[in-house]
Amino acid sequence: MLLRALGHRVRIDCTDPELNRTLHDHFAALSTADVDARTAIGFTIGVDPLGGLSLDGPDGRVALADDAEALYGLESALVVALQRARPDLLFLHAAVLERDGRAFLLAGESGAGKSTTAWALLHHGFAYASDELAPIDPATLQVLPYPRALCLKHAPAAPYALPASVRRSGGTIYLAPARLPSRVVAGPRPIDAVFVLEARVRRGAPVLRPIGAAEAGARLYVTALNALSHAERGLAAVLRIARHARCHALAPGELAATCAAIERALDSDASSGAGHERSAPFLIPEDTQ
Repeated sequence: MLLRALGHRVRIDCTDPELNRTLHDHFAALSTADVDARTAIGFTIGVDPLGGLSLDGPDGRVALADDAEALYGLESALVVALQRARPDLLFLHAAVLERDGRAFLLAGESGAGKSTTAWALLHHGFAYASDELAPIDPATLQVLPYPRALCLKHAPAAPYALPASVRRSGGTIYLAPARLPSRVVAGPRPIDAVFVLEARVRRGAPVLRPIGAAEAGARLYVTALNALSHAERGLAAVLRIARHARCHALAPGELAATCAAIERALDSDASSGAGHERSAPFLIPEDTQ
């Protein structure tokens, strides 16, 4: 299969028929027949003599135990290869959604709830760009889409229940772009807002507060995957994003209330013209629990 990712052709050859179908489903939104993109990055997944799988890529061969490990290994190797191919971009560990032609990021460490929150927001008119990788052009402050399958660790409850047909592998739930309740973002979008999720989920109402550029920059910097590829070890690029975007810290709570808090914050900021320099906390009333 041939993909177009961040302006580069990615060729993936897989000799296992079932895994090959999984890969086509997983990367469907990146699939292309375009041969005019930049130099191809190539990967080959094959069956080794001992019955396992092997992944051949730019960094050599890696043995893989099963399909789940193959998919995880391919994704990891592809992200590293794209960072090398696009050192001009700053890669953050963040989900990316779009609303009204502008992008906003859900950043935070693993387990903070980025993908689950993204899945829920897709039911509220937001469009899908990525669930854990935000490739940002520091010069234009635009984020490029990377819409591979959205991955969840746990099945959300109603009203955000999963569709009848999903793929589960290695403890992960995979939702192909074709099964998402929204459209997929096709091109770069300007960054409008950033929500930094805290790795603690409240039982009831979420707490969301605006944060200034200094705090936002510190929280975003630890999510950077290739900071050393940029001037000043990436600090200048991260601070440029933090100064430009409307930034909030978010302690997630009940999923519907968390979505409502995000929408309310975006609408409030837009109507008031306020930015991230506000200091008063935006608290969700306890009666929304």
